[in-house]
Amino acid sequence: MKKYIILLIFNFSLIFAKEIKTENFDDLFEETYIEEEVKEEKIKDIKIIQGMKVANLNPALINDVYSSRVVKFVYDNLFIKNKNGDIEPYLVDNYHWINEKELYLELRDDVYFHNNDRLTSIDVKNSLAYLKYNGNLGRLFSEIINIKIIDDRKLIIKLSEENNIFLEMLTYNIASIFKIKDGKIYGTGEYFVKSFEKNRLVLKRFDKYFKENHDVENIYFSYEIQDSQRLISLFNEKVDVALDIDNIALNYGEKYNIISDETIKLQEKGIKTLALVFGNKNNYTYEEKKAIENIIDREATSFFPFKLSKEEFSKIDIVNSNEKFPENIKLKSQMDLMVLNTDKNIKEANKIKEAFEKYNIQINILPHNLESYNINLKNKNFDLTLYNISMVGEEVVFNIAKIFLNDLENREVYNSLKPFFKILKEEKRKEKREIILDKILQLIYKELPYIPILHYRDYIVISPKYKNQYDEWEKR
Repeated sequence: MKKYIILLIFNFSLIFAKEIKTENFDDLFEETYIEEEVKEEKIKDIKIIQGMKVANLNPALINDVYSSRVVKFVYDNLFIKNKNGDIEPYLVDNYHWINEKELYLELRDDVYFHNNDRLTSIDVKNSLAYLKYNGNLGRLFSEIINIKIIDDRKLIIKLSEENNIFLEMLTYNIASIFKIKDGKIYGTGEYFVKSFEKNRLVLKRFDKYFKENHDVENIYFSYEIQDSQRLISLFNEKVDVALDIDNIALNYGEKYNIISDETIKLQEKGIKTLALVFGNKNNYTYEEKKAIENIIDREATSFFPFKLSKEEFSKIDIVNSNEKFPENIKLKSQMDLMVLNTDKNIKEANKIKEAFEKYNIQINILPHNLESYNINLKNKNFDLTLYNISMVGEEVVFNIAKIFLNDLENREVYNSLKPFFKILKEEKRKEKREIILDKILQLIYKELPYIPILHYRDYIVISPKYKNQYDEWEKR
């Protein structure tokens, strides 16, 4: 796909044809070789199972990794990042900065929405206007003060102030271009939504796509919150690809031969943080939060997985795990810990419980199903909870906004960072912007909005029948 994400594994399109030579002796004097053509066996359908269901299909409102995976198939952006992290035009044919606050765009003339309407300047204006005024993450684009339409393909985006990361922001999933018509939402991506039921989403290839189409015609998305059950579905050939598989589930699958030696296992690029989050049932002071932080046994050595590489997370070292529990702080003798009822979360909850027992503090583990967990999480109706924070892409600014405006709904912390974001956007040098981001993250940590327990990557597990395509995927 256009953004070269890990889900390109699902778009296998190269077919391996073998040239078979058969010996025939039609006469005694001449040996003739007949070449037989093997019929191309194209993969038409891909069935994917992930850890959570797709929440919605409006890109401006999407902030979770599970829905984001679908966005990349259904919608396109004005700009994309290439493999080297450089910004490239995608739906845009030509562009340039008129000045520090005005961006001129000229759209491609061969792009169509899934209802067969051609992409125009007004569609871009409507998409960005919707993003700005709807949803919490629209605050990221509050600097857009006007979009001037020149003609069907040309427009000018006017900003209230200089923003040297604006083109990068236009590559965010939430900045995907879409069209709402007669109550339905349409994208311009390679696949359109054929059906969206309670437990299954079906995407179908859009033959009018302006780029070369892949061979896969249908992509099926389903979900199951238990990692082990997703692997069993793969083993029983109900699905072709299982996502969001952790190390524990991998070991389980290998132990019981659910995963064979031929099965392909790939580490996902996306990062997740398992965090302990504070609710509204008890107003913990900063000192009490620090005390709780020092009780917990955890792997995270940084508040935020800031600079990411293929092998490891950067260590910002803003967490001092060697601090002792402050003797002058008296915590409650009992605390409630709300968790999503999965094997992974229950196991981590029990670790926390054991750590607190050393200080004679009782932790009551309260498991919830997905629906009740989400309701309580949204209303902050809990004492403590274990929450999986998904990093959507590697854009730090976007993920900071996502965490504080959507996940935790802590606008106070986000608003306190606005002066620093302004400095960041005014800085022209990329290396200097990274230093500023480092400072922003340290400021966030001082507010202690959550306690990171571990940063981790999940795995993609692929059916052995796709083994022939693995080498081609590696090249991509």
